[in-house]
Amino acid sequence: MKKVISVVLSVALLAVSFAANAAIRTNSKDERLLNGKNSANQVDSLPEKITKYKVALANGGNVYTPEEIHSLKSKLIEAENTLHELQEPGK
Repeated sequence: MKKVISVVLSVALLAVSFAANAAIRTNSKDERLLNGKNSANQVDSLPEKITKYKVALANGGNVYTPEEIHSLKSKLIEAENTLHELQEPGK
């Protein structure tokens, strides 16, 4: 019985730690978006980048400085324009 209780408590603690880690990540700065650098084994597609920029901008002033928000807006506009140009027929 003690083993079962200890296993259940361990699983509960793991679940809480994963949830806390996810909450921390959603409200933290994404330095890769600001610096435009990806890791060597990860490349984001344009739609993925656009989504990440929108999520970062939704966090707004809670996470980013006004200069960083301006930079993210510029990068979002550039990514959306690039995607639009690539989707136009005849080019």
